[in-house]
Amino acid sequence: MAGSPAETFTLSLEVAGRRTEGQVSLPSDPVPATTMLPVALAIADAVVRLTGESLAQAGTPITCSPGCAACCRKLVPISAIEARRLRALVDALPAPRRAAVEARFVAAGERLRSAGLLARLDQDGLSGEEVVSLSGAYFDLWLDCPLLEEERCAVYAERPAACREYLVVSPPPSCFPDSPDADVERVRLPRSVANALASLEPTGWVPLVRALARADRLAAEPPPRSGGAWLQAVLDGSE
Repeated sequence: MAGSPAETFTLSLEVAGRRTEGQVSLPSDPVPATTMLPVALAIADAVVRLTGESLAQAGTPITCSPGCAACCRKLVPISAIEARRLRALVDALPAPRRAAVEARFVAAGERLRSAGLLARLDQDGLSGEEVVSLSGAYFDLWLDCPLLEEERCAVYAERPAACREYLVVSPPPSCFPDSPDADVERVRLPRSVANALASLEPTGWVPLVRALARADRLAAEPPPRSGGAWLQAVLDGSE
């Protein structure tokens, strides 16, 4: 935050036998968790990059590419912090575009209601096990993420950590349900920033498809902490 006291930290990450290091300036005064979200997502990107480099060297490169959005029809669990951020991003859009995005979220909710999934997805304290149990029925709907526009993410630069961390090394056609060879080989990252962000408060997972509706009734953010304390919590929670 401009004009606020700051501390400089050296951030070192070792992932898949590769190492990266850099300096980051963080607020020394207590700040809300959402203030630290860009830093957390940058850590997720670094983990993905290092893992991708290691896989490429081993001859099994990540095969995800622009325009391949099968994963944008999966049930994507995000943290309460990210749900609040997505609500703020949509609120900041010009009125016509905001209305269009909000309408897609509402339509997705109605589709889930018709399929009998809405009440289960909207429950408080949604666990990872419950997300897994609902994932198959959700994917069978082939429901576009409300943020998907022409097969690309409308908020790609600020997409949630779970979206960044979903990677495969199998052929892209395998990700589609009508593929004759639907054998998806997902990359298991050594760190998960998505898990770290979800662990920062007891809300449980929020389905991305319900982010706008749920953000309006989530509990207040957890108490502010210094930037260094948030950074350490993200690093510890991602392991």
